[in-house]
Amino acid sequence: MTRIIAFVTLIFLGFAALGACGGESGEPTTGSSAAGSAPGTSASTPKAEVVLSGLRNPSGVSFSPQGLLTVCDSGHGKVIVVEKGKPRDQITGFATEFWKVDKESGAKRFQLGPLTALWKDSVLVVTDGGVGDGAETLAFFEHPGDAATGRRSPPVKSLEDDPSKPGEGNLTGGSIDPNTGEIFLCGHGDDSKTWILRYDWRAGALEKWASSDDNGITVNSPMQTLVESPDHLLVLYSGAGGKEDGLVVRWDRKTRKPLKSWTLPGLVDPMGMARKRGQDQLYLVDNNWALTEVKSGKLARVSLGDEEAAKVEILPLDLRGPVSCAFGPDGRLYVAQLGVAIDAENGEVLAISGL
Repeated sequence: MTRIIAFVTLIFLGFAALGACGGESGEPTTGSSAAGSAPGTSASTPKAEVVLSGLRNPSGVSFSPQGLLTVCDSGHGKVIVVEKGKPRDQITGFATEFWKVDKESGAKRFQLGPLTALWKDSVLVVTDGGVGDGAETLAFFEHPGDAATGRRSPPVKSLEDDPSKPGEGNLTGGSIDPNTGEIFLCGHGDDSKTWILRYDWRAGALEKWASSDDNGITVNSPMQTLVESPDHLLVLYSGAGGKEDGLVVRWDRKTRKPLKSWTLPGLVDPMGMARKRGQDQLYLVDNNWALTEVKSGKLARVSLGDEEAAKVEILPLDLRGPVSCAFGPDGRLYVAQLGVAIDAENGEVLAISGL
């Protein structure tokens, strides 16, 4: 089976497409200007507002127990928290690396650092994606400060007891069980297999949880996990770049086996997945990935039923390469998206209402 190198890391390159950008200093800013809504839409049409800009390759978005927007400003090697409409650096000094380096010209692209940031009570848990495969860890912070002050989990080295194969890296798409505190992540170090990882607080270890390939799932690039219930975990797979082969897979958390999978008609490279409290549907953002340019993306409302294909409703909203999403306590969907350029200070987070 031909494997496609996981382009997962690109989820962390969020850039703004249509709204105002940050200042020349590269400092993140907040704003209230409308962005992304098609002209002439009705009141029921989703609308997007720029809430954070001036980011460099933003990645995961989440919320603290107090409802504070938390964003991985990945290319800048830091995590930002927005409080009362104002951004502040929560953790700085993470290492960064370039995902793509041209062998002939030496040109570098896609600068990445922290990829996922999640809260467990007052503890902020961050994946340090800017170091090499087999060296990446979870870092734990109880206070704002420098990345070097965080307590680290052991890294996940070779997953198959084969020293010739890399350990896990580019840890992304994290979700946390609010009851047990278990953290699930997508791993992209060993491209010969596709792995889901789990962090167990009691054991204090980051471990391999399941191999998609070993369970008959041949689609590459897991991008997002979502704890659906005490029994089930959903995983979004984006597949090969530019190809309509993405999947949502429901896993049994006890047996670590897939129960059902759904294709996603009309979506090319889905990367972010969230569920609004009180709703059965999922909301997915489709990056529509291309190596040489940032394309227009999509926001979709997705229903998982008995059929092989999920019901996919494309919502009327202009997005440019969205990469990650999460619902906030205000009921809006917060989306980090790519913009007109990569590796520049034009990354944004949008807040989408009307869902």
